[in-house]
Amino acid sequence: MPSRNPRDRRATVEYPTLQWVLSAYTAAFALGLITSGRLGDLIGRRRLFLLITPLIEGRELGWPFYSSAWAGRRCTPA
Repeated sequence: MPSRNPRDRRATVEYPTLQWVLSAYTAAFALGLITSGRLGDLIGRRRLFLLITPLIEGRELGWPFYSSAWAGRRCTPA
């Protein structure tokens, strides 16, 4: 007997939509890679590493506070 719960059905995505999403992700990744490579050439890879590492760590350490502050707004139905 098939399940009647709508959450048990598989989510389907059309092929053109999937292509657009993957292409956008690839383009964004390539842009970030090229930009960071050029910045590394201009200011030096060590300086760039020392500049970006605290930003990434601060974001990671602040994530629990950010997610709990916005959880109520994000999860409420429209």
